[in-house]
Order: sequence, then C-alpha cells, then structure tokens
Amino acid sequence: MRCRHCKALLNHIFIDLNSSPPSNAFLSKAELKDTETCYPLKVMVCEKCWQDQTEDFIGADEMFSDDYAYFSSFSVSWLKHAEKYVDNIINRFSITSKNKVAEIAANDGYLLQYFQNKKIPCY
Repeated sequence: MRCRHCKALLNHIFIDLNSSPPSNAFLSKAELKDTETCYPLKVMVCEKCWQDQTEDFIGADEMFSDDYAYFSSFSVSWLKHAEKYVDNIINRFSITSKNKVAEIAANDGYLLQYFQNKKIPCY
C-alpha cells in the first residue's frame, strides 16, 4: 500500500484493531442469522510524511450505501455547535487567512465550511 499523500510505500503499522463490520451497517432480521462481513481495521503510518491512514478494503459506494444513517451536515443542532466550535478555535489560536486548517477524520466535511466562510484555507 502507498501513502495517499506522498505515495511512499507504507511499511509501519501504527495500530491493528483486528476486524470490524462497517459502521452504521444496519442488518435486517434475515441478515442477523448470517455472519456479518468484517474488514481489517489497521492504521498505517508513513515514515516519509507521517500521515496515518487506514487500509482500504471496500469502495465508498459500498461503505456509504443508500441506508447509511449518519451525515453530520443534516443535524441542525450539530451544525450550530460546529459553527460555535470554529469561532472558539479561531479566537483561541488566533487563526487567520495566513494559516491552513486540516480536518482529520472528516465525515462529510461539515466543519470546514465555517473556516471557508471566514476565508481561512482548509482541507
């Protein structure tokens, strides 16, 4: 496997949590008697750029199927909380448009919109 950021070969396991079924995978009554599909949950670390990343075993279209239950940007109260959080972070760390913000483990990118609204570069 190669690093998603710098393309270096990944050789180091940061943590291996064995296997897990996909999150938010709801089973029907009929599926409960079957063995649930699980995938390795291993995080690799790049020794060149130090980015941590999981190994990919299934595509986004399979992981985020039509019955996927959680998208942060659909919760009005969560979005208000996120906006207040961004305001607090900007003030606490004196973040300006000269800085860059990275959101780690973003669900659907809901948090970054509030940095973008304030013209702060982010990814």
